[in-house]
Amino acid sequence: MGAASVFRGAYAEITEHLQKLRSACEADDPVRASLESRLIQQDLSRMIGTSRSAVGYGDFNRPDEYRGPY
Repeated sequence: MGAASVFRGAYAEITEHLQKLRSACEADDPVRASLESRLIQQDLSRMIGTSRSAVGYGDFNRPDEYRGPY
């Protein structure tokens, strides 16, 4: 799978999480901001992993599973 198609597939979700993160920061809600930042990290990690390797994705992935693509 090419990097461009992977990015297009993840762009909408990442943009949505960024908007929610900004909203949480403006509302001074650190719990929601933390959640959204973790979701952004998960989406970016998945996008990078999918475009560069054959990392298997399930419901949960440990950070060390993404180490290779970084």
